[in-house]
Amino acid sequence: MPTWNYPPARTVDHADDYHGTLVPDPYRWLEDMQSKEVLAWAKAQTNLAESALRGGVWEEVRARVEQLADYPKVGMPRRSIVRQRTPDAEREAVLDVNSLSADGTVAVPVYSVSPDGKTLAYAVADGGSDWNDVRFRDVSSGQDLPDQLTRTRYATLGWLADSSGFYYARYPDHTGEAMREGQIFFHRMGTAQADDILVYHLPDRPAMNPTPTLTDDGAYIVVSAWQHLNGNSITVLPINPPGAPVTLIESDDYEVNFAGNVGERFYFTTNHAAPRGRVIAVDLSAAGVEQEIIPQFDDAILTGYSGGAAVCGGKLVVRTMQDVTSRLAIYTLDGQHERDITLPTLGNIPMMTIIDQADPDFYFYFESFAYPPTIFRCEVATGALQIIHQPKTLIDPASITVEQVFYPSKDGTRIPMFLVYRKGLQKDGQVPVYINAYGGFSIAMQPGFAPTPWLEMGGVLAIPGLRGGGEYGEEWHQAGMFERKQNVFDDLHAAAEYLIREGWTHSGRIGIKGGSNGGLLTSAAITQRPDLYGAAVVGVPLTDMLRFQHFTIARFWVPEYGSSEDPAQFEYLLKYSPLHNIKPGTAYPPTFIQTGAGDNRVVPAHAYKFAAAMQAAQASDAPILMHVEMRAGHGIGKPLSLQLDDATDQIVFFMQAFGMAKS
Repeated sequence: MPTWNYPPARTVDHADDYHGTLVPDPYRWLEDMQSKEVLAWAKAQTNLAESALRGGVWEEVRARVEQLADYPKVGMPRRSIVRQRTPDAEREAVLDVNSLSADGTVAVPVYSVSPDGKTLAYAVADGGSDWNDVRFRDVSSGQDLPDQLTRTRYATLGWLADSSGFYYARYPDHTGEAMREGQIFFHRMGTAQADDILVYHLPDRPAMNPTPTLTDDGAYIVVSAWQHLNGNSITVLPINPPGAPVTLIESDDYEVNFAGNVGERFYFTTNHAAPRGRVIAVDLSAAGVEQEIIPQFDDAILTGYSGGAAVCGGKLVVRTMQDVTSRLAIYTLDGQHERDITLPTLGNIPMMTIIDQADPDFYFYFESFAYPPTIFRCEVATGALQIIHQPKTLIDPASITVEQVFYPSKDGTRIPMFLVYRKGLQKDGQVPVYINAYGGFSIAMQPGFAPTPWLEMGGVLAIPGLRGGGEYGEEWHQAGMFERKQNVFDDLHAAAEYLIREGWTHSGRIGIKGGSNGGLLTSAAITQRPDLYGAAVVGVPLTDMLRFQHFTIARFWVPEYGSSEDPAQFEYLLKYSPLHNIKPGTAYPPTFIQTGAGDNRVVPAHAYKFAAAMQAAQASDAPILMHVEMRAGHGIGKPLSLQLDDATDQIVFFMQAFGMAKS
């Protein structure tokens, strides 16, 4: 490998006093992320990374990555009244997202069609920001309407049945990057946002974030309000006819997700007193009184924002997870099991759509490692499935082997892991492997279709379900929170050790990859066990666990990690905080850090400080590279071209680290 001439990073004499312990922070200046000095330094880091990676085989790999990703992607069905077209009629583009910016960095992360099909509402995210403006387009003319909303964040719109207006949430201008003082408004089409009617807010609880859902019968708004990611309360606003708000469920420490209503009876999934989830009902006339409909059982009923149950056709459609793969079943409204839905293979249902809960059918999206994303229609009464859309891809499912294994972690806990590889690949102790992992926020690493040339190169993709995720419900999640976060790192270390023990590979050919909380995972892993890994991709990471809560919306994550402002929590955070556990003179594995200058979720200062400290500490010639995308953020809404560039950078980085390609 060449000698690396890293952009110089000056140090400052700064230390913070945490409960009597002085902790140096020599790269504090890199937190000024908009200063000319910091931006110039970040651009120099990017230039170095691109000069190292984007030569040799890069163009060849990039072309193959694009070929494999080039298949039709179709969104879930939505109901609206539109003019009929014959099947062979030419499709018309209502909105070409590529036309919104010359460089492709203005994205549309959310869109909604009015019930009459005449208006397209689309949220615009500029430069990777999580903040959106919402615009409205007349479908017939293709022209934007005067209506426009600002200060929304992935807004959902609750349209009235006559398409005359909608309910939505927004934030005051004065809150800056933070999400505070969220409010729900009604906007009538054809009027200015300044004239919108405030329908709900909590002035005495400014940290709460309300999200509205308009019920299918148009009679109520169901408000889910939260101030951190592990709990929420539910309030119902009668609107037809109008009435006083009724708080059905008050909670800050467990999740509740609206599943539909039948008149004044409201159904929810929740992990309250049920770590694997259950379905409950609450009547409007008996607020606070939960009636258990489907009790907790062996499978995990999904309880988070994506929802695990929905009312449809007079039944309950329930989505569960068993050993990290999806299951689907139909229950009566009083909780009697009627039938299981037979799925094509072991895989994942990331999305389920009930167009109208009175309908006799619903739609779901299904995928697996070797099964392309397919939209199915399901009849509630019979369980019969019909394929609505299945894309043609370059992947032959018969050419891929998918197996699920289980391995013991340091404390003996049984951890699930998927292994995906080319059919016929033999264990020889030399196979290049990369482990993609997350381990946090109750997010499960379920099967997903992500075709990659890595398998064609003879590599293995390993996806373990680490504690901290939602693979087995809330107990699994809590086993990786707060002072138990070390379990997550131990689970990852044990995955690497399993692959070595089983004869797949050796430590020099094990790569790890993770983003966001997964970036925290991979950065912690290499500072704890630099000997165990041959390379690491650290994506949009948290690395400074003593200061993370001071930036943008990160205060919401204190219930997941803890805070250095608490003396006891400071002690365990300091023990694993990646930035604070870099040891000068250590031979760290090749490390590739990726971030976006526009990331207002996990600010790039985490990546900047980690890169500077790692480059200064590195005792070997293994590279510590960082790529900063100047017009991108945390990932949502990132243009496809940049996503493909990122994927190519990662593959080429692993190839170089493992001796599969010349640098």
